[in-house]
Amino acid sequence: MIKIKEFTELTEKDKAYIRELIDDCIRYEQLELSVPDLDEEDGTAYLYYQSSKNPKLISVLFCYDLEDYLEVSAFTSPAHRCQGAFTSLFQKLMEGYEETPVCFYPDGNSYDALMTMEVLDCEYSGTEHLMRLEKRPEVAGDAAIAENNATVTLYPATKDDLLALVAVHSAAFDMEKEDSIAFLDQSFDTGETIWCIAAGGTIVGLVLTSIQPDQTNLYGLAIHPEYQGKGYGRDAVNVLLQKPEITFPVTLHVTEENEAAFKIYKGMGFVTTQELMEYWY
Repeated sequence: MIKIKEFTELTEKDKAYIRELIDDCIRYEQLELSVPDLDEEDGTAYLYYQSSKNPKLISVLFCYDLEDYLEVSAFTSPAHRCQGAFTSLFQKLMEGYEETPVCFYPDGNSYDALMTMEVLDCEYSGTEHLMRLEKRPEVAGDAAIAENNATVTLYPATKDDLLALVAVHSAAFDMEKEDSIAFLDQSFDTGETIWCIAAGGTIVGLVLTSIQPDQTNLYGLAIHPEYQGKGYGRDAVNVLLQKPEITFPVTLHVTEENEAAFKIYKGMGFVTTQELMEYWY
């Protein structure tokens, strides 16, 4: 008898079953699959067991309710694919979200995942590249001299910079100022570092980093539209990568549609480790 368990908080035993299942999927597909944070408390996990007599986990679905839509990811044992496990979990999820849009981010190189999107009749909307730089780039001469010769300077923002940062963020991302304020306030409160990108004493852009002991995640690079096309974005990333507090590897996400940013990162030595294709149900 099929056994589906629903959790908003996972036990250590269930986490161990999930890690074993995801490891099986990674070995089978030979892909760098994005693994959910099993300690995340904001999502719901649906676990599919073959039966109470056979407690081996064969499928898991993660759901994050982001108010306007759901973000869903799932893993199914290679030996049990095309047997209805994912379908059962997805139907169970949608019992409570019949009219809610669902977003999936399957790996673009996963045949099984893309076939699932086709079966569900999902709509493709774009591709996101996960990129990685393993070590600090070498610079000719002294890094401090190189920074002084750059067209921009970078410094950690404080809340005194908030109004200038909001002007940049809202213009660059075409967002309402209230939404930019909420986003930047949250970044301050959660410990991310917001870097001001300044040229001639004026804040022309910003970039955010989440610095961990063993890696740094870079995101939110933005140059105000009035100052774009001057090389400030490229110079800002070059300067940032020389900052001593930045740990390596450095990882980032960039959409395929953002050709300028993708070209900048690729030219600096970042390599694509995974392509996530956005689909909507």
